[in-house]
Amino acid sequence: MKKFIQKLSFYLFLGVIIHLVFGYFADGSTDDFYSRFASTKQTSLILGSSRSAQGIQPKVLNKHLANEEFYNFSFTLNNSSYGEVYNRAIIKKLNKETTNGSFILSVEPWAFIVNENIEAKNDNIDSISILSKMHFFNLSPNYEYLYQFNKRGWGNVLVKRLENIVLNSQRKKLSSV
Repeated sequence: MKKFIQKLSFYLFLGVIIHLVFGYFADGSTDDFYSRFASTKQTSLILGSSRSAQGIQPKVLNKHLANEEFYNFSFTLNNSSYGEVYNRAIIKKLNKETTNGSFILSVEPWAFIVNENIEAKNDNIDSISILSKMHFFNLSPNYEYLYQFNKRGWGNVLVKRLENIVLNSQRKKLSSV
């Protein structure tokens, strides 16, 4: 029995180590939202739904606006409708020592339309948001996010990272030609 418990402990320990190591391979290629949960606290935010998530590029703003470092903390409509849950997430993402932060709020008509499916269930939109299921917004790697929302498995994190490395190296070769 003692030998069985030792072997079981060894394999459990090995499994935990493998999961911890694979977590370090997670990055922006893991999924669309992971990097928003795995970055440090920020001072200037871009807030809104998918239009601002895709349409407002912090790199462009940072290049043209001196002394600003914008971070895009926008999600999809179901995840970032302006409400209590999104407000709490923003507060957790903000650096508390910020005194002169800049904020870009993206507001479009869709952000105010009530989803009929949610209304029929007597739910509110905040209850289905991934933001309502998260407690940590500034960890890297963010194992809470990976555990809850990475449904493809830990191996996929590594595969996506390797694909991203290969694609970037091919782009560099093409751009140097």
